[in-house]
Order: sequence, then C-alpha cells, then structure tokens
Amino acid sequence: MVINCPICNSNNLFELRNYKKNHLSKCLNCSLVFSNKKPTKEEIIDVYSNYNYENHPPTEITKFKIREITKHLFFLNKPNNVLDVGCGQALFLDEFKKLGCTTFATEFDNRLSDIARKKGHLVVESGLYPKFKNKEKMDMIIFTEVIEHITEQRNCLPHFHNILSDEGIIYITTPNFSSLERKLFKEKWEFICYPEHLCYFTVKTLDSCMNRFGFKKIYSYTENISIAAVLEYLNNSKNSIGNDKQNFYQKVAFESKLLTFIKSQVNFLLRHTNLGMRIFSAYKKI
Repeated sequence: MVINCPICNSNNLFELRNYKKNHLSKCLNCSLVFSNKKPTKEEIIDVYSNYNYENHPPTEITKFKIREITKHLFFLNKPNNVLDVGCGQALFLDEFKKLGCTTFATEFDNRLSDIARKKGHLVVESGLYPKFKNKEKMDMIIFTEVIEHITEQRNCLPHFHNILSDEGIIYITTPNFSSLERKLFKEKWEFICYPEHLCYFTVKTLDSCMNRFGFKKIYSYTENISIAAVLEYLNNSKNSIGNDKQNFYQKVAFESKLLTFIKSQVNFLLRHTNLGMRIFSAYKKI
C-alpha cells in the first residue's frame, strides 16, 4: 500500500468510495487524488508490454497539433537542447530537432527507445532520473502524459529542477480529474485505470505540486472533450470506444469548418472553467 501522499507526504487521506476498484484516495492536505495501492513490478510490466505501437501510429491531426505546440514552446526560451522524459514515439523531439535543437530522450519501453534512436535522438538511460556525462543542463523538459503514471513526484521533480538550466522550462500534460468528462462518467472515465494511471491532477493540484518543487507557472489551461465518448454516453452504450472510432470523430471534427468552429467555442468555455479533458501547463524553474 502507498501510505503517504506522493506529493506532500501526508498520511491524512480520504478514501473515495465510488472509486474503490481503482483504489483511489484524496489527500486532505494537498487535495491530490491517487491510488493508495502500489502496483507490483509484474503488473507494471504487464501493462506496458501489451502496448501495441505499430497498430496505432499517430494521425496527421496529432502530428499537426504537436507541431503547433512545439513552435509555441520554442519561442518561450529558444532552447538549445530538449529532453523528453517518456518520449513515446518521439513526436515532440522530431519537431524540436527540425528547429535545430539537440534532442535527448528517455523511455521505459525499449521498443520506443529504439524508435527514438533511429530518428537520430540521443537516448539517455535511468528513466525518470536521466544523468548526463558532462553534467549538461537542459533548456527544456517535455513531460507529457507521464506524471499520472508514477508516484515518484517527490524525487523526480527535484531531479528535473536540478538538471534544468537557469531559464529552463518544463512542459506537462496530464488528464484533468476535474474535467466535465470525469464528472459525467465518474469511475467509468477512460483515464481512471489502475495500475496504468496512479495520480489524478487538477489545474490546482498540479500547480501546487510544481510550486512545492521549485517551479513557477507560465501558463496552464484545460482543453478538449471526446466527441466519441460523449456520443457513446448519450447513446447509453456499454461498449468501449476504440481508437478507430475516436480517430474517425477527430478527423470529421478537424475537416468540418462548422464543427471546427463549434469545437473552438467549446474549448473557449472549457479553458475558462477548467473543465477540459486534459491539462496543458508550462512551468519555469525558480
């Protein structure tokens, strides 16, 4: 069992009764929601070894979005080098490399490390605790869709702080526990999935977490709602939503001018109410 909160180390916890299947508790000190059961090594290996990257290549829409985000991040501090912790298929690093940055990657899965190497990125060992031979400092760290998978925030975030340059920036994305989707679907929300996801952040708890470990917010907002998930919910469907169906709805929404306009208005509301499906945040090293 994970007795203490992964962020503030408090043991003053409240069990969320409607989320028992995923062992969720809320810290009454810092408000983080997390799994109070620590997965075994076998459970972790079983989850990640079953990822099928070959059958789910990134869509052109996903690549476009990452390209736009990368351009925005680049102009925040014009980094010379970038580290992506848990780089996945190295899509962010591909774009930073095009902008002339030296790109470093870490990955839990050796298959993804091989993909990063083949693309010309420098793979660094030690996962969440990358070390550089020449004690290099990173100008930017990409940490997308990873922070919810771990309970080592008290250790890895100070390490990131240490390896960032003085003007260094860390970019984080993670599912939003305060999202409209989670409020609708409750324990059936697709992102609540032990042992893959262990920590569940809101804008407020992520900000509190990052401040605690020496980072100051540049910006933070929430965005997106799954059209496929909402339609399934309205239809009272008990079937899970496959990637093919999600990609289809994403493509239709992207290509339709009317739906693009509607989605932009919805995202405007989600940003201002912090009800979007996902949190997008950038923090500067203090």
